[in-house]
Amino acid sequence: MAGYVRASLIAFLSSQQGLAVVAVAAVLLATVLMVLFLRVLLAQPGGGSAEGPDVVRPIATLASLLMAAAVVVPLVFTIASPDVFVLPKLTALRVMLVAGLVLLGSGASRLLQGGAPASSRATRAMDLALIAYAWLTTLATVASIDPGLSLVGRAEQYQGLLTTLILVAFFYLARVSFRDERRLSLLLVATTAGGTIVAGYAVLQQLHLDPIWSALYKDRVFSTFGQAEWLGAYFVLCLALGGALLWRVRASARMLVAAGLGLILVGLLLTLSRGAYLGMGVAAAIFVICMAPHARPSRRWLLALPALGVVALLVGAVPPVRSEAEAVLSRAVSTTDLAEESIAGRLDMWKVGAAIAIDHPILGTGPETYTMLFPQYRDTLLASRRDFWLAYQPESPHNEYLAIASGAGLPALAAYLALIVAIFLQLVRALKRAPGRAARVTLAAVLAAAAGHLVTDLFMTADITGSWMFWILLGAGVGYAERLRGSPGPGRSLAVISCAPNGSA
Repeated sequence: MAGYVRASLIAFLSSQQGLAVVAVAAVLLATVLMVLFLRVLLAQPGGGSAEGPDVVRPIATLASLLMAAAVVVPLVFTIASPDVFVLPKLTALRVMLVAGLVLLGSGASRLLQGGAPASSRATRAMDLALIAYAWLTTLATVASIDPGLSLVGRAEQYQGLLTTLILVAFFYLARVSFRDERRLSLLLVATTAGGTIVAGYAVLQQLHLDPIWSALYKDRVFSTFGQAEWLGAYFVLCLALGGALLWRVRASARMLVAAGLGLILVGLLLTLSRGAYLGMGVAAAIFVICMAPHARPSRRWLLALPALGVVALLVGAVPPVRSEAEAVLSRAVSTTDLAEESIAGRLDMWKVGAAIAIDHPILGTGPETYTMLFPQYRDTLLASRRDFWLAYQPESPHNEYLAIASGAGLPALAAYLALIVAIFLQLVRALKRAPGRAARVTLAAVLAAAAGHLVTDLFMTADITGSWMFWILLGAGVGYAERLRGSPGPGRSLAVISCAPNGSA
């Protein structure tokens, strides 16, 4: 009976009717979430004070749309399409970008009447770096060895110029709409909620309760992402952002948040992604460094010790749990083994990516063209391992920075890194001016999540969802930092920033 139900479900989801149902369900979920977030924003005192009463609804609705997308986009996939995971998410982002631009346009005229905010040197440097990155990528696409491929991107990746421009557009949408601490904190809530659902599905896969797929891919969970590395990088973002909620929510909600984060952590461990493990460690270190000067000893953290003891007993006493823990530990320890097949293969791909960048330093060979050039470098640069690589066709150097350098050139990589440095400087300065603990925790979470994502980008092909969330996060952080730039400084009140739910700001 169970097999018949499962077969019927798969047949329906594979049909055009199933595709329509999935699309309608995603739209309905996004609409409901957008309305809920909007009601929360407008119900709170000062919910739209950052822009003024004339534009509160368009900009608040835009913020709510991005929050809803943070929940819905990671969940979207369909087996009715040959591209099960990436194309549905990218399509959802395109639709939401159009809706976001319409909302922005409806409030733009009144928003501009208030005059452009004074820009600092760091802001101008950031904008120039972003413009340079976008233009250099455009020029690299025009000069590409395959302009069509570089424009759209390779199937199941779509990391071409169009996607780059979409990410830049979302950066500016987030920068405009997330200009107070309340909205930024709601973005953390949305991200954590989406991550919890995705992690729950990953755990079901590990327990062989997935109603669609009967087996794991390479013995690793993939949830709604289709690839364990992408999934692990996404969980790094969710953990860093969700961790801040433990400092912010009321005691009555803290256990619920902790349960969600625990599920996300389990999901991350089950991905067996060494890059994600390293990214999680860096994110945690950044968060601690940001909060250490303002930390206060609290008895409630001592309550975590018995919980950790219970977890340790569970891991040691239950054989299936112990087996999974041993697999995770073995995977983490193998990170330093450069002779391990997966690591050795990644080093080979990095060598090829670096060689392409050196041979084509100005504009690269065009975004997404790595696969086309790999065979000729395989036969020369990797001659000793040629037989091994004859069976594989890598889609990228599995390093986002080398992908930019080889695809768009070294100047484009320099512009991208300059952009990241300029944004981080703004966030660090904003952290120093944060008017209270709630603001500090939120900014520290943004910094930690961004740093963790930059680490995971060292070890994988860029993912649509993770990249989109990263750019949204950067835009939101910059928007809030710009709002804080004219603040009276720590210890004094700021009209647009409300008190934290569990304490005073």
